[in-house]
Amino acid sequence: MNIKIIKSLTVIIAVSAVIASISYTTAFFQDTEVSENNVFEAGTLDLVINEPANAVWTAENWLPGDEVEGELEFENVGSLPIESLVMEVEIN
Repeated sequence: MNIKIIKSLTVIIAVSAVIASISYTTAFFQDTEVSENNVFEAGTLDLVINEPANAVWTAENWLPGDEVEGELEFENVGSLPIESLVMEVEIN
């Protein structure tokens, strides 16, 4: 009879410990923030290439790792503002 009581108490203590540890842990991960006066906006970002539209950069006797630089002028004809554009093109 005593063994059944000890087993029951052990199970009750173990279950209580698991429940307490779960509730204790989730308290650390709960957070509420309020953010006011924010605006989410949908629109388009449409970049078109201004002249020269057919810009070509050529180099002779290229070796692996060689680089060529050039400039293109873009215009945003969409409704979303953009301040800068960084573009890297790699051709294999």
